[in-house]
Amino acid sequence: MCGAGAGATIQTTLASLQGAVARREMAVAAVVCNFSARASLLRTASRAAPRTQSSIPGLAQAVLAGYMQGLRNVFRLCIPAAGLSLFAAFFLIAHQDLTREDDEVRKLQARVWLESRKEKHAKNMEDKNVSREQGMGIEMVPVAK
Repeated sequence: MCGAGAGATIQTTLASLQGAVARREMAVAAVVCNFSARASLLRTASRAAPRTQSSIPGLAQAVLAGYMQGLRNVFRLCIPAAGLSLFAAFFLIAHQDLTREDDEVRKLQARVWLESRKEKHAKNMEDKNVSREQGMGIEMVPVAK
């Protein structure tokens, strides 16, 4: 249930956050978006977990109770947030184009880099085969198919 609440809100917040930050900061922004609110709720709930007098017998129960309370709090946060996100997605959020002005240039640079890596790898493999053949004193003869 907690996953349904969190899953309904993560797409809109993450997409809007990625559209608002610079390309080099996208990874950090995504991590902050995903974990900050949920982690703080779990941390707060674990601090409020019931304490036991004996450290060993009731420790597992106390940890489990704190963890369950934290999950309840995350769920209670995510369900209303999912409802608000649904409302915002339909009525309040204008379409934002997520393409950047340098996308085409970066795609072209990536293609050129990939082709150069392929050529370099093929040349390295060819050089290794030639040096291996020379080291063994074997002459390669093409086989007709």
